[in-house]
Amino acid sequence: MMTRATQKSLEQSTNETSFISLFKKLGFKTIWVSEQAKFDRVNTIISTIANESEKTVFQDNTPKLKLFEFKDYFINYIHNFTNENVAVYHMMGSHFPYFWMYPIEFSYFSPYCQDTNLLNCPLDSLINAYDNTIIFTDYFLTRVIDALKDKNAMMIYVSDHGEYLGEHGKFLHGQETEDAELRHVPMILWVSDIFIKYYPNKIRAIHSNLHDKISHDNIFHSVLHCAGVESAVVDKTLSICESN
Repeated sequence: MMTRATQKSLEQSTNETSFISLFKKLGFKTIWVSEQAKFDRVNTIISTIANESEKTVFQDNTPKLKLFEFKDYFINYIHNFTNENVAVYHMMGSHFPYFWMYPIEFSYFSPYCQDTNLLNCPLDSLINAYDNTIIFTDYFLTRVIDALKDKNAMMIYVSDHGEYLGEHGKFLHGQETEDAELRHVPMILWVSDIFIKYYPNKIRAIHSNLHDKISHDNIFHSVLHCAGVESAVVDKTLSICESN
């Protein structure tokens, strides 16, 4: 979703750069902050994209930061945004073990699973722990918005996959499937009052697309087009900032 690659053209994920490089060429300061490891087996392509940024902060090359402190680092960074900046936050979100993903004070649903072995978790407690991760994610996104609300800014949040919580007798993720539990993911778009003032046409377009079915294929084009980037690689028909 950060490159032009789609399910029908996966090769573009390896032979083209992401929108990060485009922003860099235009003079934007870029940073990638990740709660995940840089050299994890499943993160090879992700790490390649991350390295397009001027600055990268990964779990395994920033040992002084604990898991939750990456969020604080990111918030402090965007509080100090000046001029053109692009920041990507790659979070663990709602990965198992779920109780690792949030501080104990966010244990709103209990009892919650506190075991790293999925088989030792009663279903209700597993779901409670998962729901607590959602609450903590909401809290984090609120902090991001608070840090950006006085700037000319846009925030896009989207999950890369969903999660089975016992549906169809399955748990976690990673399976090749078209089940809605894994394929239907949330996306949140927020823009500041200053953005609304400067780009009323784009706001009208966003509202016109509010109930449209979109996918990760729209992210690359939407980020660039909504930010005002004009380029031959941007397909405006895939942008949520383009009216139907």
